[in-house]
Amino acid sequence: MKKYVPILFVLISLACGFVWLMFPGQVTWLPVVVIVLPWLVWWRNGRFSLPATPFSGLLLLFFGTALFAVWTAYDRGQAEGKLWILIGALFVFISLAALPRHAVQWGGALLWGIAVGLAVYFLLTHNWQQWPTDFNVLTRLGVWWMGKRPLLTAPPLHPNLVGGVIATFAPLGMALVWQTGRPLIGKAQTSAGTWLALVGILLANGIMFFALLLSSSRAAWVALIVSLAVIVGWWGSLRILQSRRMAISRTTLAVLFILIMVGIGVLPIVGIMLNMSGGTGSTGRFVLYKQTWRLIQVCFFTGAGLASFGGFYAQYIQVVPHFVLSYAHNLFLDVWLEQGVIGFLSFTVFMVGTGWMLFAHIFRLQIKKNGSSSEVTVWHWAVAVGLVTMLLHGLLDDSFYGTIRISLISAPTTGAWSGVLATPLFLAMPGLATALVADANIRWTAVFRPVLLFVGVVALVGAAWLVLDRDTVEARWQANLGALSLARAQLSGWPTNVWDDGRQAVELAPVAAQLANVLDLDADNVAAQYRLGLIAMLERDYETAVSHLEIAHELDPGHRGITKNLGYCYVWLGEFDKARLLLANISETQQEMSAYEWWWQQQGRPDLAERAAQMSQP
Repeated sequence: MKKYVPILFVLISLACGFVWLMFPGQVTWLPVVVIVLPWLVWWRNGRFSLPATPFSGLLLLFFGTALFAVWTAYDRGQAEGKLWILIGALFVFISLAALPRHAVQWGGALLWGIAVGLAVYFLLTHNWQQWPTDFNVLTRLGVWWMGKRPLLTAPPLHPNLVGGVIATFAPLGMALVWQTGRPLIGKAQTSAGTWLALVGILLANGIMFFALLLSSSRAAWVALIVSLAVIVGWWGSLRILQSRRMAISRTTLAVLFILIMVGIGVLPIVGIMLNMSGGTGSTGRFVLYKQTWRLIQVCFFTGAGLASFGGFYAQYIQVVPHFVLSYAHNLFLDVWLEQGVIGFLSFTVFMVGTGWMLFAHIFRLQIKKNGSSSEVTVWHWAVAVGLVTMLLHGLLDDSFYGTIRISLISAPTTGAWSGVLATPLFLAMPGLATALVADANIRWTAVFRPVLLFVGVVALVGAAWLVLDRDTVEARWQANLGALSLARAQLSGWPTNVWDDGRQAVELAPVAAQLANVLDLDADNVAAQYRLGLIAMLERDYETAVSHLEIAHELDPGHRGITKNLGYCYVWLGEFDKARLLLANISETQQEMSAYEWWWQQQGRPDLAERAAQMSQP
């Protein structure tokens, strides 16, 4: 019975994480008590210990920035809801990372089972007629399946997010097939139960890959295929070094391996960034990333706050009062935007470092210490593939972090399901990797040493930047704080689905004064110029707004929000030629101008209503 207790801890952590996801902001401390009390009892008996690796401290630092990101968020209620969901992911990580090495297979099987359940749910609920794929063949296959499947009326799941989760945990299913089927090879007599288990695992894997196929998630496909290629290449390299049949140094082999993997992995990912839709149907991923980077530059130090992407992107990039996108389709950009530069660096170093630690462990077992091949189990390779898949998929989409936003703005019944129930699994794969390389002799001083080094390097770089360009740094810091203050005022109750009528202009006087001080330090600060222009627009002072927005546009002509706001200012000033030149690539202009014609009449501004009518004409 005792050997199953660690798995019970994992189950409790997963259950509490899903409770936080299903009821964001409503359930807070109770799941913590449910998780921690059994841990304390087991710890007192000497049977449970916190996982300690050189990167654990960075994870704590990441969660420290998450706590801070609740304060920076424009909607602290939603931010707190997201924080509790992330805390659930942390507990899942701890429970998985604390697994004894022999129990990793049970933890992996549990995660694989969740992914299988997710695939089944997707196949039984998705409507390919209402939401066709990008490939006609897959759409027809989906419609055919709809005619064969049982009818299940339930909230649907987003196919891209489902694809990301399945691709991440599919390697665990492959490991189960190998582990179950290998003993059967060459045996004359085998138990019927073993054969039945193998058939069941193969069938479940078939369902997973069928769901992955019908999700039409190219990002998931590419991430999984490239990850498999990387691991096969790594395995082949190790076999070559083990055999010692080739006169090639380890360094030369490593360089060749890296060059080949760059060709296999990086080039397809760059291509998919350039060609895939970013969620709006009119822009590629790369364009979306560039606009997100502009938001990051504004809140570079502090981040915009948890669950803030939707409001910031709609208000300052798309310039609309309604929901557009919930996340940046990039795990690392989402983390940076919401939790600032420290959150981004700590998370990235933790994820990459954990992967590097696993690969180094495999290398040490097979090469440096001449370990037998049995010491490196199929689970080492499966977790390595899953972790690399998660990181590569994170460059193209975000199934585990950014999608929480969907669960917080949708209807209570469908919201959490739309979030794909994946967030509690955010740190699951790093948890398994940590369990595989866990070393009981690691001291807490060793755990925190990389954190201290990391903090020291960041502080040193920051100090050098401050000394060399103090005015610019101070200006960016003040602009960052001013942008957060403006967002709290403008995005209160977002999405409102109505344009701002200018009532908030009086309340924004302190923010305007702070941003004006920024320009005294650095007149070329784009964030300050842009937001001063926005405040002037709220005051209906379009001449002043243009004076700021023209400078901002000259400094950053690719910023969609600046371009659109400047073009609209030209409309309200009657400078239609300038407006049409700027707004030529803003697809919603004509539709919005038709709406503005009515809206300005309601605001008592028939002059602006007439200009909107003129601009709405082709």
